[in-house]
Formats: sequence, structure tokens, C-alpha cells
Amino acid sequence: VLLRIAQALVLLLQTHKHDRRLARDAVVLEASVKKCHTMITKMRLLEKSFERESYPKETIVALRQIRELLKTECVVTDKRLRLASQRLSEYETLGKDFVALLQEYGRVTQELEDKSWALKQLS
Repeated sequence: VLLRIAQALVLLLQTHKHDRRLARDAVVLEASVKKCHTMITKMRLLEKSFERESYPKETIVALRQIRELLKTECVVTDKRLRLASQRLSEYETLGKDFVALLQEYGRVTQELEDKSWALKQLS
């Protein structure tokens, strides 16, 4: 009977200790998250402060517009790259003969463009 009571007490203490540890870890986690958010906010404020000290207001507006245009161009370029890679892999699955034929077509097309340019220059 005493052994059962001792085992029950040990189990109760372990459970209580585990629950306290979980609660403490949750508090530490929440504090860390808030600290990270604070640091991000501070960094954004420093960035804005440096912008204001370094550039006139009109320049900052222009730089933001340029940044947005570049982001848009990056998205478009990434999409084109993915599509080109997908097409290339599709061509590669068709076999080496098809790839060689495609390369020959590209070479001949380039030759035609070069010759037509030369004819225009001579005319």
C-alpha cells in the first residue's frame, strides 16, 4: 500500500513538474515572439530614418516606384524561366534526335535572319 502511494506521489510530482515546465516554456516562447516583433519594428524604423536622412522626399517616392517595378519584372522573369525550363525538359523527354533537330532549326533560323539583315544592309 505504501509502495502504491509512493508511486502515485512520484507520478503526481512528475506530472505537476511537466505542466509547470510547459507553462514556463509557453511564456518564454511568447516573450521571444514579442521580442522578435519589436526588433523587426525597430529595424523598419531605422530603415525609414536612414532614408529620410539620405534622400529627399521625392527621391524616396521614386525609389519605391522603381523597387515595385523591379519586383514585378522579377516575378515575370521567374515565370518565363519556369516556362522555358518546363519546355526544355519536355523537349529532352522526346529524345536526342528531336533535340538535335530543334538545334538545327534554331541554327538555320539564325542564319536566315543574318542573311536577311546582310541583304538589307547591301540594299
